[in-house]
Amino acid sequence: MANIKEAAGAFKAGKGFQHPVLDRFRANSDNGPSLYFDMQMVEQRMGQLAEVARPLEVTPLLAVKSFPDNRCLDAAQRKLGGFDISNPAEYACLPNNLDDKLVSIVSPEMDFDISSFVSKGNAAVVVLDSFAQLDRYFSQQPGIPYMLRVQSTHLIEDTDPAYYKRTRFGFSPRQVGQALKQPKVIATPPAGFHVHHGSEVNQITTFRSMIKGLESLARELPLEPAFINLGGGWSELTPEEIGALLTQARKAFPLPCSILMEPGHWYSRDTGFAVCTVVNQMQSSDTINYTVNLSRHGHLRWSDVKLIVPIESRPRKAQRVQFFGPSCFEGDRIGNFIVPYHTDFSHESGLTTGQQVVFSNVNCYSAAWNASFNGIARANINPI
Repeated sequence: MANIKEAAGAFKAGKGFQHPVLDRFRANSDNGPSLYFDMQMVEQRMGQLAEVARPLEVTPLLAVKSFPDNRCLDAAQRKLGGFDISNPAEYACLPNNLDDKLVSIVSPEMDFDISSFVSKGNAAVVVLDSFAQLDRYFSQQPGIPYMLRVQSTHLIEDTDPAYYKRTRFGFSPRQVGQALKQPKVIATPPAGFHVHHGSEVNQITTFRSMIKGLESLARELPLEPAFINLGGGWSELTPEEIGALLTQARKAFPLPCSILMEPGHWYSRDTGFAVCTVVNQMQSSDTINYTVNLSRHGHLRWSDVKLIVPIESRPRKAQRVQFFGPSCFEGDRIGNFIVPYHTDFSHESGLTTGQQVVFSNVNCYSAAWNASFNGIARANINPI
C-alpha cells in the first residue's frame, strides 16, 4: 500500500524524510535478501509488558510461532513468565532450564504425548478446542491441567471493528455446556478457559467483550477457574490500554486464578527491517516497477512494509514506484509507494539497478514464515 500521507506530508513541508537506520544499512555490504530485528527494542517491550502485568499478577507469555529465534526465546526466558507453543518442535526450541516458567500448549493437532511438555522443569497447561481433543486428552491422562478453548466470535459484538462471523478454533458456548455434562469432565473438570481472536485490528473493546463473555461462562464451572488465557492479538493496543484490560480481567477473575496472555507481534512491532537489491526495473506509464531479490510471499508474509529512501529538502515532484519479488508469480508485489524528489529521481532516491533497498515495518512472523521458492534463497535473519 502506498504511504501517501507520509510522502505528501514530506512534500508539503519541504523536509527530507530521514530514518536512523538508513545509513547503517547502506554502510554495510549486505545485498540481501536479509531481515533485521532490533533485539534491544524487543527486550524493552517484553520488560514493559512485564511491568504492566506484575502488579496484577498476570503472566505474559511469548507466542513462540511469532519469532522462534534463539535470541528472542532467551530474552523471553529472562523477561516473561513462559511460552505459548503448538507442538513438540517448538518445545524443543525453548531454552533447557524452564524452572518457574509456564508452557501453554495450544495445537490444532494434539497427536503427541502431552506429558512430554514438562521435561525442561516447567509447569504446563494444555488447551483443548474440540470434543476429539477432549477424548484424546482423557485417553492419555497426562496429569497436566487442561482448559477449553472458546470460540471468540461468540463473545464479541458484531459491531466491533475486529468482528468476524466464524472461526474454526474452539467450542461454542453451547458446546462448552455440553462438554461440562460429560461424566469424565464432571470427574475432572477444566481448569479454565482460553480465547484468542485472530484479527489484526483488535481494540480495547474487543478484549472487554471477551473478558465479559469468559466471566459469564466461568459461572458454569463447578469450581473457580485456575486459569484464564486471553490469547494474543494485542499488537494494536497501548500499554495503558493493556493495563486497563488486565485490571478488568483481574477484577473478574480474582487470585489465585492465573491470568495468561500470549502476545507475539506486540513485542517486536516497529523493530523489523528488510534489506535487498534492485535486480531489474521497468517503466510502466507513470510508475517505475522495480524487481528486487526479496520476495513478498517467500520472505515478507504478514508484513505491510514501508519504503525507506532519502528525500531532498523542498521536493518539487513525486514519483510512483512499485516493488516486486524475483519469483515468476505475477502477484509477488511487495508494495506501492509515492516518493517525492527535487530534480533527478534516480540519483536522489538511489533506486537504480544494483543498489540496495531498505524497507521497515517487517513483521516478526515474516522471519518465522521465511522460505525458499522458485530457486530464491531464504532470507538471512539477523537479530541485532
